Amino acid sequence: MEEFWKYADSPGKFTTVFTNSSINTGFLLRWSWGKQEFIPSDIINFFDVKIKGSYLLTQELIFKTYGIKDLYLSLMKTDVDFLRKYRYTLSGDSLSLAFYLGALSYVQKKPIPGKTVATGVISPVYENNYNLYNSDNQKEKIAIARSYGANFFLTCANDNFQIAGIKTIHLEKEFDAFTNQLLQILNNDKG
Repeated sequence: MEEFWKYADSPGKFTTVFTNSSINTGFLLRWSWGKQEFIPSDIINFFDVKIKGSYLLTQELIFKTYGIKDLYLSLMKTDVDFLRKYRYTLSGDSLSLAFYLGALSYVQKKPIPGKTVATGVISPVYENNYNLYNSDNQKEKIAIARSYGANFFLTCANDNFQIAGIKTIHLEKEFDAFTNQLLQILNNDKG
């Protein structure tokens, strides 16, 4: 599994977790933020509107906070090949936390430490303010991340559980608070 995580040594690269009830398991996908996009159109067809919404929300948050407009998402080529082979439809707004963490990593020029996976829903609560909420299948997602060798799992503070073999880090609900927590994680070079 060490090979799986080698890609994450540079800023903007991050991992998402998916559960798949039809095969009673799940998988991780590796992404990166940068100046060029690499998600072939046939793969984009596997994404539901919630994933596209998480992408657009992250671009909006980074623009509002840092003034950066030209930030694009890529998917690792081996993961593109995996999706083509198995033709999974990908669903969920729980990618918004992972997308946001990856974008912060890119903007801050700091890699995400320690084989980290994040899941949570960032959602607007009123004009220019956002909160973090739980995603579905949390225990399953943590178990999948652990099976891939993840050391840390970031999630909403409302989730009050731990699973042996992986450290669960509970983030605050309010946007400024969880953003500060994510920035602290990025600035902790020990993971």
